[in-house]
Amino acid sequence: MCFRFALVAFVLAGCAHFDPLPTNARPTAEQYPGAKSLILDDELEVRFGNDPVTGRLVIDETVHVRVLVLRPGGERVAKVSVAYKPMFSSVTAFHARTITAEGKERRFAVSDGVDHSLAGAAFFSDDRAIDVQLAPDAPGTVIEYRYTRRHHDWRLAIFSQRFDGVEPEQHVRLTVIAPTAWHIEATARRQGLPFEFVPTVSTAGRLTTSVWERRDVPAQPIEPFAPEPRQLATLVAVRLEHWTERGRDARAPGDLRGLSARLYSLTRAPALADEAPLELARSLVRDLPPDPSARARRLYAWVRDQISYCAIEIGLGDWQPHAAGDVFRHRYGDCKDKANLLREMFAAVGGASDLVVLWAHHGFPEPFDLFTRRANHVILELHLADGDRLVDPTAEVTPFDALPISDQDADYLPLTPTGAGLGHTAASLADDNGDDIELDLAARDGDLVGELRASSRGARADQLRAGLRSVRRDDQDKAIRQFLTLEGWHLESWRVDGAAAPEMATPVRVASTVRLPGAWPATASVYLLSAAKLFDSVVPSLPSPPREQPLVLPYRERMVARAHVAVDDSFTVALPPPISIRRPYGRYTLSWQRSNGKLTVTRDFTLEEHIFAASAYADVKAFFDEILAADAHALTIQPSQR
Repeated sequence: MCFRFALVAFVLAGCAHFDPLPTNARPTAEQYPGAKSLILDDELEVRFGNDPVTGRLVIDETVHVRVLVLRPGGERVAKVSVAYKPMFSSVTAFHARTITAEGKERRFAVSDGVDHSLAGAAFFSDDRAIDVQLAPDAPGTVIEYRYTRRHHDWRLAIFSQRFDGVEPEQHVRLTVIAPTAWHIEATARRQGLPFEFVPTVSTAGRLTTSVWERRDVPAQPIEPFAPEPRQLATLVAVRLEHWTERGRDARAPGDLRGLSARLYSLTRAPALADEAPLELARSLVRDLPPDPSARARRLYAWVRDQISYCAIEIGLGDWQPHAAGDVFRHRYGDCKDKANLLREMFAAVGGASDLVVLWAHHGFPEPFDLFTRRANHVILELHLADGDRLVDPTAEVTPFDALPISDQDADYLPLTPTGAGLGHTAASLADDNGDDIELDLAARDGDLVGELRASSRGARADQLRAGLRSVRRDDQDKAIRQFLTLEGWHLESWRVDGAAAPEMATPVRVASTVRLPGAWPATASVYLLSAAKLFDSVVPSLPSPPREQPLVLPYRERMVARAHVAVDDSFTVALPPPISIRRPYGRYTLSWQRSNGKLTVTRDFTLEEHIFAASAYADVKAFFDEILAADAHALTIQPSQR
């Protein structure tokens, strides 16, 4: 084994040819204000062919990058990481160099790096990476590297080239080379939408070469509340659709139904040889009526709560679940393990269901297609008498009746033996997610003190449950204050109901005594009371237009807050008129009332949409600015003259 590694290292460390740097002056930092580095060349070459000995398909992916460090912070480009999966790919070449501003060159080989596990979120994975730290990395240094990965399995080999990123780029190119008789498909996207990007195509002998190329590409803007840069990138993705292997024709799935059937065959877990999970399933539902929905609810809660999340992904473990009996016995598994166990247990009580793949997102869904296969999560589609229902047993705090917000408004693909079409999960409405907050307050020793009652529902309830589960009981008040944006308030003797993961959709309720120090000093001649002082802001402060990227907020929501402040006849109160602000996508009202010795402040905010195109940004900002101004508007309370 040691000798084999030494031989591989020797091969990878062989001499490499790098083109000489251009003789003209290097670009300067002043030419690219704000950029930490400048990508001089970013080239990806994908070459499809047959191994000359075995006749099997091989795909060589060669990456060539040349970057100029412009400013401190740009040195991050000097760390090169080459990921591979030993069962399906290998690194066949690696070379790198640095050239200082003075022209001094230093070369690097794979032996200068570290080959390590790349488990990521998984407890164990056979994904690996070779990391090489290049030096020097001071401003003015050119970093250059070239490596080749050889892929042996087309199923897990997906290729795409981004044509813009967070740093400016002088030259970006994608080259695809394949036998002329083979069929390569490509798609181009910009901000997630298809657009026309025509390659230059040439044929020489039996090979066809397609080249997509751009020059002088500006950096993507860094804007708050935007999708990930990867989601907005201009990219070209390619896939091998038809080829020959060992003299026979081979094809990838031609449509999503074909992909569904192919993934079904790939995700089939080993046959269930252990009766224990099936016996437990029957015992769990023994006291229930013969209602598939009630049985599914009970089994869902058991798998969600009793099987801990832990991913062990070896070989096809990225796609294929472990045997349900093993997951049951060890009491852990990842998303596909938990979904598959629930499938087996539901089948044991007469139910039918299918695994489903989708992209679990952070507020900005991505389309599912043949090229990028945007799937990072597995859930389950239950076939019930009243219709199909999607459930996510990985969601630790989400009830049976709902999907976590990350699964909502997403394309999904059921995996069936004969293939299934694409579906789309429902998106929750504003009234489904939100908080209702009520405060009963009175002045005491210079503070405002009283009682808090709050109720959170939908995604807000999930978020609060998750926050409470992550802290000790003694620290729950901090999690509650931060979640309800009651900064500055002190919570004492609080009580929480509904914090445990429920079987049915139920709110999380919080009751507590509260105190806002220094809010009502006895010697003050005038008191100013605003919604912002009591509840904090309900919308973010946004920078001024223009904007290039979509604005993405977590979810649609409705937030209602009401405070009753004891104010007797010894005070004079100047009540302002109510405020009402409306847009097609949201509304806000703020009102003040005085009766029965109490001053009541009521704020009601509804956000009907949470993703806004850049063209709508100016209007959304104006809406939010009006709300912030209304929140900050203070009414005046004065002690009456005696």
